[in-house]
Amino acid sequence: MKKSCFWITLILMLSAFLLVVSAEADPVFTITCSVNGRVVEPRSTIKVGDTVTVDWSVADPSSQYLITSFCEAAYGTNMCGGITSENQPDLEPVKDGIASGTFTVTPTFATDLGIFLYASLPGEEYYTGYSSSCFFSVAGCTADPISVTFSGYSDSVMASGEADGESVWNTARVHYAIAGGSGDYSEISATWTIDWSKTISEAALTETEGDLEVTVPKGASGILSLLLAVKDEEYPISEYKDLQIPITAFVPQPTLEYRFSGKTAVVTSPINKNASALTIPATVEANGKTYKVTEIADKAFYGMKKLTKVTIGKYVQEIGEKAFANCPKLKTVKGGNGITEIDDAAFKGDKLLSAFPTLTKLTEIGDEAFSKCVKLAKITLGARVASIGEKAFYGCSTLKSITLKTAKLTEKRVEAKAFQGIHRKAAFQCPAGKAKAYKTLLLKKGASRTCTFQ
Repeated sequence: MKKSCFWITLILMLSAFLLVVSAEADPVFTITCSVNGRVVEPRSTIKVGDTVTVDWSVADPSSQYLITSFCEAAYGTNMCGGITSENQPDLEPVKDGIASGTFTVTPTFATDLGIFLYASLPGEEYYTGYSSSCFFSVAGCTADPISVTFSGYSDSVMASGEADGESVWNTARVHYAIAGGSGDYSEISATWTIDWSKTISEAALTETEGDLEVTVPKGASGILSLLLAVKDEEYPISEYKDLQIPITAFVPQPTLEYRFSGKTAVVTSPINKNASALTIPATVEANGKTYKVTEIADKAFYGMKKLTKVTIGKYVQEIGEKAFANCPKLKTVKGGNGITEIDDAAFKGDKLLSAFPTLTKLTEIGDEAFSKCVKLAKITLGARVASIGEKAFYGCSTLKSITLKTAKLTEKRVEAKAFQGIHRKAAFQCPAGKAKAYKTLLLKKGASRTCTFQ
């Protein structure tokens, strides 16, 4: 009895051992690829349109695995069409230790072609470490490849940001050119992204050559990417070209030159004389110190031909002689709540100037300060204005609305021809009880007798 139990125990142990060994055995693949009945060796060359017949089998002692396959074309520019296939196994189970089958693959473009068989355990991803494959080179595509070239772009682009209280928008620019294929493309698209995940601009294009640009968002970082996609349905072929430009952190660029004294700074000139907008900051950092900007020097921005807008910081007290004179496109002045003096000819000849702020601390307006500002239609002079220079508003032919909040104007404090040449029907709004006196005074200083005083 003991002998019989021994053999039974031995047989059971041996069976268990064989099961463990067989369960751990790897599947054994066999794959044969042929074209027109002729076996094709791996790494050989076939032609576009050849149908590859794939005969395959897998011996799996454990009968646990699922078999799948796929065909892959190496990426290249010389593509015509796609891959067609029939009867590829898709998670086909092994039965009785063996699985087998046949499928076909037909390449329709010139490339490298890989045909793969994978084994996987149920519930897992396709590939678990057991595979077999065939590789071929496919020749014979007659279409010229599509080429996309980029030029004229910078190695990096700065993110947009804020400087001197104003938004600064930085732009990336690229020139592109497309050639090859039939030349008649069914689709061209351009997509700008940041780190290939956040799309900031996309557009369909109609030209095979041109310029593209995009504004980099504030605070952006990472890689700015331009993907240009071209599709040619006549052959058919496609091409994708990716341009990558690193984004650098925003660093405010100096726009003005200064002269420093004590704890204050004077703006002396622009760095870029072709600037269209300028901001005179309240403070400026230099030499490790912070300076209040209190003055705009004589002729600081004289004759700037493209300047259209100026914003003046709160600590500026004086605008120097001819500081903004003869700026033919200057339309708007903002800020400047701290200004007390506008010196001679400060805005003389600015023919488009139409918007000027009410300066509550202003006390003095110099000679010809606004002379020949022919688009200036209205002005408000604050309660502290005590003197108006000769020809201050001379030739302001559309100046029709003048609000005078000051009660300090006298014969000696308003110079000759201060309002000569303003609109002949201009309306003066005067402080309470001053209409009659100001009418007598300002008619002597050039205002027309057809003007009204209230």
